[in-house]
Amino acid sequence: MLRADATHPVLFDHALDHVPGMLVLEAARQAAQRLRHPEPVVPVELVGSFDRYIELDRPCFVRAVPEPTAGPAAAGGRLPVRVQLIQDGRTAAECLLLTAPSEDPAQGPTVPPARRDAYDGRPAAPGLDGGTRLPLAS
Repeated sequence: MLRADATHPVLFDHALDHVPGMLVLEAARQAAQRLRHPEPVVPVELVGSFDRYIELDRPCFVRAVPEPTAGPAAAGGRLPVRVQLIQDGRTAAECLLLTAPSEDPAQGPTVPPARRDAYDGRPAAPGLDGGTRLPLAS
């Protein structure tokens, strides 16, 4: 069940009648972590879709399921996780996260990827779909 603290000073900096997108992303991150428990993981890539508003006055269910792994994404313990937020029997938002162990026993803590720009000239890397990935934001 999605729980929202409407007194959170960052997520609710003004009166809202629906769940803010940042709360949806945090719910997806927590659901992916719960699915991989007890292994601590971090999201290293995320693709999301927001199909309808999630209203604060009705229950919203959060469902996380592992996606099949293959190719380069499966290397190093990376696991794609699909998270759906369902309200009134319909998917309101969906996120696909690529999770990686937050610590590599041989190398220590995982360092999150640096910010990148879609036009920074660096070569694309294998992404969630086995193809190439582009930065979602800079």
